[in-house]
Amino acid sequence: MNWTLKLLNIKIRKDVSMISVLLASFIFLLVLSSCSEPDPTPPPAEDIIAAANDKMAGLEGFRFSMNMSGLPVFLDGDGTLALAKAEGFYSKPDQAMGAVSIQAPGLLTNVDVISIGQQQWLTNILTGDWMVMPPAWGFNPAVLFDANDGFLAILTADLRDPVVVGREKLDDGPDAELYIIEGTLDGTRLGDMTLGLLGPDDLDVRLWVHPEDKALYRVIVTNPAGSSEDNGSIWQLDFDELGRIVTIEPPL
Repeated sequence: MNWTLKLLNIKIRKDVSMISVLLASFIFLLVLSSCSEPDPTPPPAEDIIAAANDKMAGLEGFRFSMNMSGLPVFLDGDGTLALAKAEGFYSKPDQAMGAVSIQAPGLLTNVDVISIGQQQWLTNILTGDWMVMPPAWGFNPAVLFDANDGFLAILTADLRDPVVVGREKLDDGPDAELYIIEGTLDGTRLGDMTLGLLGPDDLDVRLWVHPEDKALYRVIVTNPAGSSEDNGSIWQLDFDELGRIVTIEPPL
């Protein structure tokens, strides 16, 4: 009986010792993790933007969506047709197609748009037939997303004092916390490109860029700079299906 008790006591002491070792190891790992290095300092905002421009310019195509808020952005000189939202696809070198929501007095309607270079077509609001788009309309996604002279190239060259303000994971974006960059964009060249839909005053810009592959997933532009949603127009552009190529041909 005494030998049995001795063996039992030895086993209990071993079990207690093992538990103590495991507990000490667990506490050590907790302390080690709490003392780990913080997130590394992000690269300069200028470098991130340049890398994002290179990344997007290297894609053969992508899907885009655009949502407007604040003051209306009129597509015509009479101020009767306002751009509400748009979504579609861009393909290199200068092609785009999509659906555009247009707000007219007492009416919200959708039209299809095809853009190849400077030439554009849209479906008639009443008949649905294709027609040549008036050249004075400043919304041309084929020009806006041009790899060499489009919005991102202008953004890279004309954005002043960009700064990384944090990270954020978008609800409908990739599974990563994206860099958030803010800056002020000289709207002169963008105003010329969009025939006045954006610019020529300074614009507040906010970008969401992937920290690893530097893909651009969202841009918010406020026109004019410093305005609120009540007295300025706000453009939100989102990008996904990066690299997808869609065949786009003239409808007429």
